[in-house]
Amino acid sequence: IAVTTGMRVSEFSTLLDAELPLPSGLGASVLLEACAKYQKRRRVSVPASTLRSVDLYRQTERRAIVRRSAASLWARRNDLFIVDVLDSAAGVVRGRLGARRSTWRLHLLPPRLRRIAVTEREHGLEALGLFLGRGGLPTSLRAWHATFETASRRTIELAPEQLGGRRARVTPHDLRHTFAVVTLK
Repeated sequence: IAVTTGMRVSEFSTLLDAELPLPSGLGASVLLEACAKYQKRRRVSVPASTLRSVDLYRQTERRAIVRRSAASLWARRNDLFIVDVLDSAAGVVRGRLGARRSTWRLHLLPPRLRRIAVTEREHGLEALGLFLGRGGLPTSLRAWHATFETASRRTIELAPEQLGGRRARVTPHDLRHTFAVVTLK
């Protein structure tokens, strides 16, 4: 997603599963605002090939995380944003955090609620975030940066000659530059 769309880590880390459609012959368009830099509204195109990769992730890794975390999320339900209405077509989300109910336009749902948004399923609670961490909620920004740091170290250790002795870290922001260069070509 980061390489093929140019999304910032703050954007792709808070994507909701419902914001990306199932793969079809065409790509998709995602409206970002609450999670975008300066909360500035923008539309991001997601290629069909990326949607296919995301679908594979949904069917494998994400599904396994959802199964493993349903019970632990249920135990934490008082601290979570429990969504009872998620209408992707209309772009509306309605739910409650504790006793407080709220309704949001999907693209305006703040990152703090996106990170704790869950819905009740027959097997327990399921996070609405697309990319989930071990605990069943979306991967935090800190964890994304740690993942990139680990990958950078491994890359340098495994292929130092291909990097020309370069010891620079690879960060999520570097993927935006990769996207820009590929787009310009």
